[in-house]
Amino acid sequence: MVVLSTEGVVTNSNAIDMVWLWGAKAFPFSASREKELWKQENRILQLLIDGIDPLFTKLVEEGKHFCIYGSDNISWIKEFNDKLKKIKSAGIQLEAIYVGYRNQSKDVGNILDISIEENSSISLSTTKMKLFWLRLESINNSIGRLEQTAQCNSSLQQVLRLLDACETSNDWMIIGKGSSSDVIILKRRKVQECLNLLPELDENVGKLGLFGAIRCAMGSPLPVKSCYDDEIIPSEEGLTEETVFCSRCKRPVEKFVVYQCNVTESAEQ
Repeated sequence: MVVLSTEGVVTNSNAIDMVWLWGAKAFPFSASREKELWKQENRILQLLIDGIDPLFTKLVEEGKHFCIYGSDNISWIKEFNDKLKKIKSAGIQLEAIYVGYRNQSKDVGNILDISIEENSSISLSTTKMKLFWLRLESINNSIGRLEQTAQCNSSLQQVLRLLDACETSNDWMIIGKGSSSDVIILKRRKVQECLNLLPELDENVGKLGLFGAIRCAMGSPLPVKSCYDDEIIPSEEGLTEETVFCSRCKRPVEKFVVYQCNVTESAEQ
């Protein structure tokens, strides 16, 4: 999909990925607009799943914890679902959605049968699985056109980590919550380590939240040095009763009320 300016100049040699990822928001579909959208992008899960299945949208809107995972290993998936049952039995709410694997074969039908039989994970149809991987491919293509990805925002860095996990491992998982940009991405044995620990973390989940409990248990110790980072957020976002964590050191933060005046016109007027 080639995009021309009103003067007939090519502004984007391939805008189809922008259409797929952002729709009308990407107008005028120029290369400069693509860079601008990535600078503004603060979504992770929505970027991956938008428009694929209404269930995804519902999980995001309800602010629920859920994970998306992929694998072509039947025994690994059986083990994953067994551990997921134990997690739910421990009272930890975590929905899991299986999205298949890149370059799916006929074996994916057998895997879907297992998921349905286990009744632990939500399974998409093979058509929707292909849509997920096509969307991931569009993300990869779009990011590939960017320059200096090392200087991109934290959300894009997380997307890059997920793309790397999908490229370097057939067994991977991403855990997120609603529209939050905070996610945990694991692959290979780290996935099983996480799932093994979760049933024992019920008490810590209540204190630290799911992400905080996982990070502590996975051997990612909280920094000993002092941290004085702060972040001002809109009042409606600050109404959450859940524990909020520092984006820099990952420790629970204290909440303060700040009254900020944003008047810009001259006082004499």
